[in-house]
Amino acid sequence: MAIFSRKLLLSTQLPADEVRRRLNEHISAFDTLKRFDGHVRGESFRISKVRSHSRNSFAAQVKGTVEPGFGQTQIRITMKPNLLVVLFLCLWMGMALMGAFTFMTAPEMEGPFPLFRYTPFIMLSFGAALFIGGFQYSANECQRLLQDLLDAEKVR
Repeated sequence: MAIFSRKLLLSTQLPADEVRRRLNEHISAFDTLKRFDGHVRGESFRISKVRSHSRNSFAAQVKGTVEPGFGQTQIRITMKPNLLVVLFLCLWMGMALMGAFTFMTAPEMEGPFPLFRYTPFIMLSFGAALFIGGFQYSANECQRLLQDLLDAEKVR
């Protein structure tokens, strides 16, 4: 699904070895002064943005390959959220949908809180906004950092 991943193709004038060197330079598992956490192995890499003061569970997990070409190098990137976050979101949305179905089929609610029947729809909206906002923000940030780091332009 489109909301659960983002695919990019970046193009740079740098040779493939220089792209890998720059990525390696900015990756570290323990140094918060580096931009990314992860690794580069051969033509592929897996990274995520380092956050020194906060934790973003919706942060994009970036997988990519470096493909040398004639006069330019292409970097194919796929950004996805953590699998556990997606599973939790599906559980959250499933429970909210069950609640919405229950309230829609229940007899008309009386009492001081008739808006209570809209709670599952609010939960659905909140969960979707939280996920989409958190993941898209992180994906945009990673894209910008990678484009700056690799002097690359987005092809698609």
